[in-house]
Amino acid sequence: MINMSSKKKKMAVDWIEDNKELIVDVHQKIWEWAEVGLQELKSGKLMADILEENGFDVERGVAGMPSAFVATYGSGKPVIGMMGELDALPSISNKAVPYREPVVEGGPGHSWQHVAVGGMSIGHKSTVFASKVMATTVLDLLSKPELLKKVREDWEQRMEGLTYKSPLPPDLKPPLHQLEKQPE
Repeated sequence: MINMSSKKKKMAVDWIEDNKELIVDVHQKIWEWAEVGLQELKSGKLMADILEENGFDVERGVAGMPSAFVATYGSGKPVIGMMGELDALPSISNKAVPYREPVVEGGPGHSWQHVAVGGMSIGHKSTVFASKVMATTVLDLLSKPELLKKVREDWEQRMEGLTYKSPLPPDLKPPLHQLEKQPE
């Protein structure tokens, strides 16, 4: 593990905080464009342009792939490498909701993990943001019966004719007491 001084940690955290709008914007655009493998031209251009605007030397069209690029900054050692997955997956198009609602039926889309890793090349804030979205989604599902009903209907429709065996013990109960307001 690298031992960073408090000053350097603060500088890194401040940079992420100062650039959170950019990080979320990149994450959202890549999600919305949903470009499949080797066709992620807008996503690749966006990432390469941002890195170039921030002082990186960018080599585009690497390995004969129009969307692939290598961005370098500085010289000497250490050499640090990062990778971003920008391609969407076929047939999983969905709006940013916790139930099945395709943007385009049968169209390409991203899992939150897949698109977040692209944003990680610019900053890990998108993964933290996605985790917060997932946590608040769970709270919404637990506190809004109508939303839970819609998700349940979607699940039942998808599972029609299939058998689901939960990996959790049948007597395990969710810790709902944690949702109660705690004394300050």
